[in-house]
Amino acid sequence: TEFWPKLFQLLRDDPLPSEFSTTDDPGASQLKFAVKACEAAGQDLTEFFETWGFFRPIDITYEQYGSARYRVTEAMIAQAKEQIAAKDYPKAAPIQYIEDRQIKDNVMYCDMGYYTTFQSKKQITKRPSYTVSGRTYTVTDCDEAVAVELRKAASGDSLGELIYFSNMSTFTVPDNADLTNTGLYAVQADGKRIPINK
Repeated sequence: TEFWPKLFQLLRDDPLPSEFSTTDDPGASQLKFAVKACEAAGQDLTEFFETWGFFRPIDITYEQYGSARYRVTEAMIAQAKEQIAAKDYPKAAPIQYIEDRQIKDNVMYCDMGYYTTFQSKKQITKRPSYTVSGRTYTVTDCDEAVAVELRKAASGDSLGELIYFSNMSTFTVPDNADLTNTGLYAVQADGKRIPINK
């Protein structure tokens, strides 16, 4: 409950560059926001910001109330991640998967990741499995998970690259996603990834 007031105070004490400063740099501001959000939360939110695209290289000029260069380099990303890692924060739960609606207007929004799963810190006790037809995956016994992730093969202790994720038990992976050497994982509310077998 103290996250936003603390974040706002941190950003008042050390403001993001803006169009009113001589160092207007939207990419740097984006990364600084991620670093400050981790500080306010007292948690490593890298995975959250990774999922939402904060740590993707980009270099474009865009027109929105004027012209601006939006640039995020690999070096900038590495520096921001190093700043976060240096604080040795505990890793945050996979909050990027929190869903606040299941059914609205007779439309199903999620089979997994409903906020009560996080509130109760539900553990996965079932043995999820899946079938695949073409690029369409159907997962069963995965209702205790907050999401499923399709990832490249892991290397050592680190997870492989995230290719796709879903909070629905049936989903179709886009044609441009490379499915070579991938595996499906159930994501537990505490962030643990559990391999799903066919």
